[in-house]
Amino acid sequence: MIPLKKVLTLLLVMALCLCLLPTALAAEASGDCGAEGASVTWRLDADGTLTIAGSGDMKNYSLRDPAPWKEYRSEIKAVVIENGVTHIGNLAFWPLQAVESIRIAPTVRTIGQSAVSQCFSLTELTIPEGVEELGRKAIEGCDNLKKVSLPASLQVLGEYMFTECFSLASIEVAAGNSTFRSVDGILYNSNLTKLIQYPAGREGSAFTLPETVEVLSNSAFDSCDLEEITLSASLRDVGSAEPFGRCHSLRALHVAAGNAYFTAVDGVLFSADMKTIVRYPAAKTADSYTVPASVTTIGFGAFYICRNLTAITLPASLQKLESWSFAYCEGLTSLVIPDGVTALAGTCFGWCRGLTEVTIPASVTKIEVGAFDSTTALTDVYYGGTEAQWNAIEGNGKPSGENVTIHFNSAGPGETPVPGDVDGDGEVTAADAAALFAVLCDPAAAPGPATADLNADGKTNNRDAILLFRKAAGLMA
Repeated sequence: MIPLKKVLTLLLVMALCLCLLPTALAAEASGDCGAEGASVTWRLDADGTLTIAGSGDMKNYSLRDPAPWKEYRSEIKAVVIENGVTHIGNLAFWPLQAVESIRIAPTVRTIGQSAVSQCFSLTELTIPEGVEELGRKAIEGCDNLKKVSLPASLQVLGEYMFTECFSLASIEVAAGNSTFRSVDGILYNSNLTKLIQYPAGREGSAFTLPETVEVLSNSAFDSCDLEEITLSASLRDVGSAEPFGRCHSLRALHVAAGNAYFTAVDGVLFSADMKTIVRYPAAKTADSYTVPASVTTIGFGAFYICRNLTAITLPASLQKLESWSFAYCEGLTSLVIPDGVTALAGTCFGWCRGLTEVTIPASVTKIEVGAFDSTTALTDVYYGGTEAQWNAIEGNGKPSGENVTIHFNSAGPGETPVPGDVDGDGEVTAADAAALFAVLCDPAAAPGPATADLNADGKTNNRDAILLFRKAAGLMA
């Protein structure tokens, strides 16, 4: 006969096991995640599987209002979206860094912005038949993603898709898709007139665009390891942003003969009329570059991540610096912006951490937010105008900080401006007076340079113009 004590102990152990068993099988966490009017829930199981179930659309999330399962991002190994769910919300699976698989039900019709973002452990993703739209950056920042399969039903693909997917070797499109097409793993529109995405992890050091391609998407070659790219004779549009962003290995861009919109000189891409510099390849080995005298515009991201450059000379013809013009040119130590430039766009010098001095002409009347973000080494700004003119500059992007000194009425380090030298040629002539009168007669023109303020009253006006004529005629010192 078993002693009573042992029987009681055995019963207690069994009771404890029965109590623990439901807990082990129960969800670790759960809750609602449906949009208004929808019935959608989430459940995270102990094995690391996140299940989205129910009927209708998921809620759209944001950086300020992230998905409730974000706090479990290091524990989630798999995501399952069950039948009935029709929309995957914005930032839904950002940043599930440990997730290895995402299974999407065929009832899903749309996938929101940045929905699959920074899923670093994900290696393959299949978008099922039934999905019609992928939002902006729906799949991005997935370092180890090697292959993506898109369905025949897909009709809309948001901008900047697959950016920073450094390992992506192939983008496949199912047969029967009337909007998109894949050739050798490269994503195009259906008639091959637009290259949408060259996979960043695709093997090869050189690529020639098919002759049919007329347009590049804004992120067409983002993060790719190509060293040389040849653009087709039919290419007419390289997007409104920078299609060669983060191409750290790019040494040269070439343009096929007969292209009416672009040309290349020594591997540098320009507009056909040589008025806009479109892209200076990031991996060119030269440490200095002189922008041609014909150039009036530095294009969006034209010198982005050109870390080898320590010196860039800008021409007197220059009028416009677009956003991100010189961003991340970390080797650049100084830059002289010529007179005639009226605005410095946002982030045009962002993260130029080696930049110690910059010369800004009085013609600049606007400096946008972020123009000098993270220029941590900047100590000296040589400004061609007065302090009053500096304070009147529009925008909130002027360089500032306890280590930054603004030198007013300055033509640059070690240079003394010549009073009355309006056109900047080092001499005072009747041409300077005529130039000042032209400025004063044009209400839309930028204020005259500080060198024209001959009576030192902080303004440039008709009195200065009269004094300038007298000075040019030798009637006054």
